[in-house]
Amino acid sequence: MNLSDVFKNVEESQTLKISAKAKEMIKEGIDVINLAVGEPDFDTPDYIKNFAKKAIDENKTRYTDASGIVELREAIAEKLKKENGINAKKENIVVTNGAKEAIFLSLFSILNPDDEVMVILPYFTSYTEVIKLCRAKPVLIEKNNGKITKEELENKKTDKTKLIMICSPNNPDGHVIDEDEFKAIKDFAIKNNVFILSDEIYENIIFDDNKNKSFASDEELFKKGLVITINGMSKAFSMTGWRVGYVHARDEIIKNIKVAKGHISSNTSSISQYAALEALKGFRENIEIFENNTEEFKKRRDVLVSILKDDKNISLKSPSGSFYAFIDISKILNRKYKDRTIKSDLDICEILLKDFNLSITPGLAFGDGNFVRLSFAADIKKIEKAANIIKEFSEKIV
Repeated sequence: MNLSDVFKNVEESQTLKISAKAKEMIKEGIDVINLAVGEPDFDTPDYIKNFAKKAIDENKTRYTDASGIVELREAIAEKLKKENGINAKKENIVVTNGAKEAIFLSLFSILNPDDEVMVILPYFTSYTEVIKLCRAKPVLIEKNNGKITKEELENKKTDKTKLIMICSPNNPDGHVIDEDEFKAIKDFAIKNNVFILSDEIYENIIFDDNKNKSFASDEELFKKGLVITINGMSKAFSMTGWRVGYVHARDEIIKNIKVAKGHISSNTSSISQYAALEALKGFRENIEIFENNTEEFKKRRDVLVSILKDDKNISLKSPSGSFYAFIDISKILNRKYKDRTIKSDLDICEILLKDFNLSITPGLAFGDGNFVRLSFAADIKKIEKAANIIKEFSEKIV
């Protein structure tokens, strides 16, 4: 029996695969530092959990509108207006099972077979695979001296180009798009009538003086309806398991998303929706919690960078946002550790897990095998220990 051909070119999530191996070792009693998966180590704030308990007690446990409860969509629209400068309406918002479902439904709703989607290197591991699931083609865009340029976008454009995917702050390298890049992407999208999918899930985890601007806040882009905004509760609110994301887009796209979601998963968990509602309503009142979390991420980043900055075999550009470090290991490739020739980023990850009990992710999962990704969403002592392990490993390379 022949199964769907689409899965022949779709890979399993490497971040989840490697993290699963680390969790197996932990179950066996091995003390593993698992920095492979991107999940804040902070607990969901009490004010959110308490409201969810109240929602259960009030029996708010039934089906909701597939788009999400009205109160939550109103709160999201208000958030987008106040926090992002987007002239959003609740009718143009759909609440999803995490940001991943929002991304899938968005692409599924606009892509036809063989359409092309531009993906900036390095990219979140699921981007290319979701594009393939929609029977479209990912086209990888390299940065020029660390920046997205209009020239590179124009060079890769064809008559099949329909959309460009943006993640800022970026997973995996923490890059925050600056004004020049914003303008280059905007001008390219308007000139060529190309959609922008703006994944803003890490918007509140930004360091130093960096600032992130929502593409849909641009009046010209908004009027043309070219921006699809993706966000969710997982990262900033430490609500990964609650699975609440959302998408904002123009009428025709949202209509398709509503139809698809209604058939695929109906509504997002009702209790999770009420928890998300309280999270947004109480954000400003509880802002100290979130500011402290971001400050803690910054401290961890600084510890990591300070330990690895002078290493002769690896290099690390200090991330401007998110909670990931994308470490350049290209100088180690094709050299030896003990009797083993290191041929790939995967080899490095296997050695670190087997010999040092440290779990990180190969960069090829994000489109670049010259790197490995480390999540610093963990206790600062673990981050310090992990950095010293990498340094120790590097010193043994010949």
